Amino acid sequence: MPLPLTKQDFKKYLYSDAETRYDFFVKRVKQELQFWVVRNADTKDIIFTEDEETQTITIPVWPHPDFAMEFTKDNHIANCEAKELSLVKWMANWVPKLDEVSIEIAVFPTGDGECVTIEAKEFTEEIDPDVL
Repeated sequence: MPLPLTKQDFKKYLYSDAETRYDFFVKRVKQELQFWVVRNADTKDIIFTEDEETQTITIPVWPHPDFAMEFTKDNHIANCEAKELSLVKWMANWVPKLDEVSIEIAVFPTGDGECVTIEAKEFTEEIDPDVL
């Protein structure tokens, strides 16, 4: 269960620049030790994105499920749900695999896709695994 998010904070961070959203994301994940991805409600497959210019594949992540679902609305992605990932599970299961296949992390993208993109290992180091 995520920490509460006020309507004021939701709007504030939804319309903030990518760096401000990134900082908010890191702060929330350090507090909650979890974050959210979007997955297909039927197949349970995680939604990935691709930057057409750089052809970089990313896995988008958000600090709260409401932001993840707003992203799906803005991008007309139907039949999806926000899925919580614990930081412990992330570090044990996801980081090694993502680094192997060169999939990066899109931190808190908004409807237009603007966000900070970072490698999985660097992302985890930023969160600081010592908080566990």
